[in-house]
Amino acid sequence: MRISELLQKESIALGRKPQDKADAIGQMVELLAKSGSLEDKKKFKQAILERERLSTTGIGEGIAIPHGKSSAVKRAALAAMVVPQGVDFASAPVHLLFMIAVPEEGAELHLEVLERLAAMLMDEDFRKRLTAAKDAAEFLHILSIEEEKRFAETAEKQEYDY
Repeated sequence: MRISELLQKESIALGRKPQDKADAIGQMVELLAKSGSLEDKKKFKQAILERERLSTTGIGEGIAIPHGKSSAVKRAALAAMVVPQGVDFASAPVHLLFMIAVPEEGAELHLEVLERLAAMLMDEDFRKRLTAAKDAAEFLHILSIEEEKRFAETAEKQEYDY
């Protein structure tokens, strides 16, 4: 499964100004709910917040990847948010967030998406291009091109039943 297949234009929010980490997470859960990916947004938000209590999903370089597996997820999906002024995410300002949502049985897909995102997001130029995107379509296009460039050799689609 390609990251660009899990992220829809409707699940991308640019120029957001969340008040804090909890607000950022709440806004991203709303994006996933609007995309039709969640069965129960309250339950999924609780799963994300519980995961955050274990340890932050901020990975440095102004990036956070909150993620969770939950029965509240209908189908695997991503949400993305750009916060130009940054939002405090466990004492480190975060400007670029991706939220991964997968069903309970989606451990393999969950790890694959997390690994791919983390690998791509370590590239400073790529991060700058994403945060400078003018709209969701451009953001998705930048992500799709980068994914193809980095993972072309694994381009065969893997099938997941979630």
